[in-house]
Amino acid sequence: MTPRNAAPAIVAVTCIALVFASLWLRTRAPARPAPMASERALSIPVQVPDRGPIPAPVSAFLAFAQGSHPGELPLDHAYSSQGLRRLADALDAADSSALSRDRGKRLRAAADALQADPDSLGHADVLRRAFELAAKALGAIGEPGAERAKLAAGLEAAARSIDPNLPLRAQALAIDRYFDLAAAYLDREAARAS
Repeated sequence: MTPRNAAPAIVAVTCIALVFASLWLRTRAPARPAPMASERALSIPVQVPDRGPIPAPVSAFLAFAQGSHPGELPLDHAYSSQGLRRLADALDAADSSALSRDRGKRLRAAADALQADPDSLGHADVLRRAFELAAKALGAIGEPGAERAKLAAGLEAAARSIDPNLPLRAQALAIDRYFDLAAAYLDREAARAS
């Protein structure tokens, strides 16, 4: 196989691995209930069996990622926007540095941009850039190691799988995969912290 022919094979193998990881994540544990509105507003830690407290925003994102996945994305991009906002909140809870807060603001701005103009042709590019930013933020959380590097690389690959030249509505599987991988990363870090 020549180097020119190897790139598509590597991309295909990576995509297949991400699909299997996504399916595994959906079937490995029962979904946790979403925190009540009062818990989200006050950021009260939610107690999960066999673990210490998980910050409410992290728990809310985990519940979102494990919850229902739309087969077809709505025109208003509510699913993607809600996921970005919950991911921004989870990142803020996991890392309170100024850099993390700035990234959270940028993720929320991307979520707003997705919903501001439903007819825009640039939604896929907006979401891809937001996912790349979130992958960098998630990759900076936790203890360095081979497993963290592998998960961070998977997140970056999932972010790049969003094709800015295709309508965002046609990429529901790639969006779900990214949210699933981000949830797995946060879940892993929450387990390590407890």
